[in-house]
Amino acid sequence: MRPNKWVIAGTVMIGNMAVALPDMAGRLDNWTGPRLMVGAGLVVTAFGHWDLLFAAPSTAALATVPRERMTSATGLYNVVRQVMGSIGIALAATTLTHSPGRARRGRRARVGRRGKRRATSPG
Repeated sequence: MRPNKWVIAGTVMIGNMAVALPDMAGRLDNWTGPRLMVGAGLVVTAFGHWDLLFAAPSTAALATVPRERMTSATGLYNVVRQVMGSIGIALAATTLTHSPGRARRGRRARVGRRGKRRATSPG
C-alpha cells in the first residue's frame, strides 16, 4: 500500500512544529511570564473541550422525555440554548464596550466653556 502524499505532508508539518514550538514557547514565556502562558493554555484547552460542556446538561434535560417526543424536545432545547447563548454574548459585548473606565480613557477631546472642542492628552 502506497502512503498518501497528504499524510506524509501532515506528518512532516507536525514533526516540524514539535521541534519549533518548545523554542517559541520558551521565548514567549521569557517575554510575557508564566501566568499569561498558563492562562492562554487553559483558554485554548477550554475551547477544545467546548462540546463536552454541553453533553451532560442536554442528557439530563432530555432523560425523562418519551421517545415519541424526543425530536421536538431536542429541537426546543437547541433553540433555547442558542438564544440564551446569543443573549449572553450580547450582554458580554455590551458590558465590555460600555464600561465606565473604557469610556473615560477613550476620550481625546473635551468641550471648553465656550463650546469649542480642545484637544487633551489621553488619561
